[in-house]
Amino acid sequence: ELQRERVDALQLARDAADTVDPRVVVELPPVALDVLADRAALLRVLVNLLDNAMRHARSTVRLRVDADAGDVVFAVEDDGPGIAEPDLPQLFDPLFRADRTRNSATGGAGLGLAIAQRLSHAHGGSVGAENRPDGGAVFTLELPQRRER
Repeated sequence: ELQRERVDALQLARDAADTVDPRVVVELPPVALDVLADRAALLRVLVNLLDNAMRHARSTVRLRVDADAGDVVFAVEDDGPGIAEPDLPQLFDPLFRADRTRNSATGGAGLGLAIAQRLSHAHGGSVGAENRPDGGAVFTLELPQRRER
């Protein structure tokens, strides 16, 4: 059961980055953005995406927050090797691990991205992944923006 409240998306991004690693570069817009959401659940999603990015980055992980067509968009970018094209459609499947050399003792159970997808859908949003044209991957979390009535 989600405990929905007004959540400051910019503060949520800063908190997620601080939780994972102070070296995460956070880029925020000059305007306030709010979502109606379960703060703890969204923090879990962002921390998971940032943890994955930190694990695969060569040197830089970036968390950008912006608004697009009524949505708040969180984009987690890394400068790592990217995602193998055949793996992209399966990334959010439970128990799927793109790095088949990892096991649950060293690399998780393959549930983090599936949970991120489930939580984003529960908030009326979506999460996706793609390779960046200049290398690395980008994971995007989109959530409906909370509007004043």
